[in-house]
Amino acid sequence: MLPRWGSVQVAQVTYSDIKAWVGDMRETAGATVVIRAFGVLASILDDAVHDRRIASNPARGAKVGLPKKMKKRH
Repeated sequence: MLPRWGSVQVAQVTYSDIKAWVGDMRETAGATVVIRAFGVLASILDDAVHDRRIASNPARGAKVGLPKKMKKRH
């Protein structure tokens, strides 16, 4: 999270930025890591909406291409 979003103000985060970030992560990380990292970012942006720092959360309600977890055989 920090390398990509550490210096970005919450008001500057866009849907396109999030989608590109998820796409980049999908190439190097597993589904669980990508989904959790996205969840952390979305939660931070939820807090920013609640604090009225931004009007809406660009991570919510949009399909950013999150991977699906594959069930492993037990």
